[in-house]
Amino acid sequence: MKKHFILFNLFALFFIGTSNLYATEFKVTSKVNNETFGSISPVDTETAYDEGANITYTLTPADNCEILKLSVNGVDKTAEINEGVYSVTDLSEDLVIIASFRPAGQKYFLVMPPIPYPEMPGITNIPMTKELFDPVTHKISSYPVHIDDAAKFMTVRPGNNPDEIAASLHPEVAGQGKWHVIGYDICLLDGPETLKPGFYDLTYVWNDLDSTYYIQDEFKALFPFTVNVNVSESSWGTKDNCADCGDIYIHVKEDPERVYKMTPRQAEGWYSYTFEDEPTWVEIYFTHGIDGLGGEEQSESIAQIFSNRCLSVNADKTVVDVDCPPADAIFISTADELIEKLTANTNSEALFVLTDNLDLGAWIEEQSDNDIKTKGWKSLGTQNQPITGTIDGNGFFLYNIWSNRSTESSSGGFIARAKNLSLKNLGIKTKAGKALIGKDNFGGFVCDFENVQIEQCCFNGFVRGGKQGGAFLGYTATTGSYIKQSYAYGGVYGTDNIGGLWGKTTQKNSLIEECYALVTVNGKGGQGSAGGLLGSADMSGATVNDVVATVKNSFVLNDSIVGAWSVAPVCAYNQKSENVVVINSVQLDATIKQGAVKPSGINATHIRTKQQILSVDTVFTNRDWSFTDVWQFRNGDYPVPVLKKLNLDFQPDEMPHHLATTIIAMVSPEEQAIRVYPNPTGGRLFIQTTVPISVSVYDAAGRLVLSTLTGSEIDLSAYPAGIYLLKMENRYVKLIKI
Repeated sequence: MKKHFILFNLFALFFIGTSNLYATEFKVTSKVNNETFGSISPVDTETAYDEGANITYTLTPADNCEILKLSVNGVDKTAEINEGVYSVTDLSEDLVIIASFRPAGQKYFLVMPPIPYPEMPGITNIPMTKELFDPVTHKISSYPVHIDDAAKFMTVRPGNNPDEIAASLHPEVAGQGKWHVIGYDICLLDGPETLKPGFYDLTYVWNDLDSTYYIQDEFKALFPFTVNVNVSESSWGTKDNCADCGDIYIHVKEDPERVYKMTPRQAEGWYSYTFEDEPTWVEIYFTHGIDGLGGEEQSESIAQIFSNRCLSVNADKTVVDVDCPPADAIFISTADELIEKLTANTNSEALFVLTDNLDLGAWIEEQSDNDIKTKGWKSLGTQNQPITGTIDGNGFFLYNIWSNRSTESSSGGFIARAKNLSLKNLGIKTKAGKALIGKDNFGGFVCDFENVQIEQCCFNGFVRGGKQGGAFLGYTATTGSYIKQSYAYGGVYGTDNIGGLWGKTTQKNSLIEECYALVTVNGKGGQGSAGGLLGSADMSGATVNDVVATVKNSFVLNDSIVGAWSVAPVCAYNQKSENVVVINSVQLDATIKQGAVKPSGINATHIRTKQQILSVDTVFTNRDWSFTDVWQFRNGDYPVPVLKKLNLDFQPDEMPHHLATTIIAMVSPEEQAIRVYPNPTGGRLFIQTTVPISVSVYDAAGRLVLSTLTGSEIDLSAYPAGIYLLKMENRYVKLIKI
């Protein structure tokens, strides 16, 4: 019996071993279309894997590059990439995995060499090269192109006046090697034989030194396009001129069936009409009247309209180009509308207006998307489509907002990436016990940006991240951004280039004016530059004549500014002290600064005590702060200005500990110091001691109101306003309840 058992087991082992020899295998190929811009690992070339195998691929962009697309057997799998990793699970077929990369932020990506129009090209992913754009070797060609990641076709022909283009180069590229500059008129196509006129202007530069390219201007689509007309100068629409007046019509000349009623704008006298999918330019004129006929009231015609235009009809019915009116408002009343409308917009003239406070914390809790539910708010805007236009908060707050995205750069804020964006009359308040957390380039309002203006805004809460962070703004490498008539309360925590209002700017003409920071600034986690208002104004190659940042009529009210390397009340780091200009600004003498104060660190022009700073007449108004229509003094126990136009319910209303009145009381042989604040108080009273003491409160008639053994906090909210006596051990102090 034992012999049979052994033979059976040998047979079973043989069967199992031989069956593995015939296991199903699948071949996998993984590659990148252009190794200049990135790599994929492992690299497989028809590598055999067993059925059911799990394979993890790491996609690594080259320096200053990013992932464009990942396709698996021709299917787009980009959305399944998680922090640079794509996973194949339970392999069940042969796979061809193709990764595409591009220069970071590069919105326009040619995908193959030029071929003669109108043949349909195949698609292969290659980088732009100087030869690809050479006007000598290539006259008129057709290319496939990615614009905002959508495949289109375009024809290209050399433009004129390359010398003029070279003279207007962006400072980032001017003087950096030998640049070949070529201008183009580009006509967008749906296919090689279908003309869809979308005229674009492109300036392309090539650097022979390191074989890199740079696009000076964005493509500027002109179709569809909107025609705006102001008829107020022509007296149209008045009953004195016409019995049927009141509406404005736009006509396409020599096509009598193409008559369109224009839409009134919010700006008085202005009307608009948008043309869609025009095959070429149009020639138009305007009339008024119900039937669209104007007779002698018809305006003159204007030819070759192929872009957004703002026109005016004069009294003699001539038509001239004029400045456009302010944008009509796009109203936002929910968090979903906030996301949908801001992320879909590409018009820098768009105006968004909030109609209510938005509880973003409640919105997060209601989401079915697990990423949002667990990590919180996902900052809006991408490199390809940054948030643009004007956001008017209308005095409302985005409140209870929070995020925890510590591995995501340009995150941890309301907006991830912005370009040509204005924010005004808007408040942001983080959820209690929570913060807006990102990685590098983080800011409560905007993380990473070009040309952003913030005016009459409040940040009330906490932000945390890596490098380049502030309560309002994170990082910018462009000129012209500013923060005006705004303030931040709470805390900013990071590793380097941390500022109370703004993290880092690297270009000229940044401005902070009529602002204050009352936040804890902590950059101690890494190299640790920390500034009370601005972390770093570090422009490469800056000279003493370069003004990178100006701070004017502003206040450093931070309770502490902590850094492991360089700290300063106004700006912690810059190439030269002259790069930051400080005008008529004040720092609190009690602000705690820890870290090595480098020679480049910038202080305010004046130092004042907290008693001096809390005086409206002698401090704030002397710096042209307007208490008529912008600021008001005091919100609850909060002792410094708040913004009139913003909802007071979400602005700070408690006395900051470091600004409170301090009482030193001799209550024991050890001469223990006792700190009592605020006094006057709106309700809550804090008592700080080194050891517990007994505390009692009496009203003006001498009646005991309450008593406590520890005395750490007393709540007088339920008691009427008046004068009370505070007894601490054997010492009495007068207390005012307001």
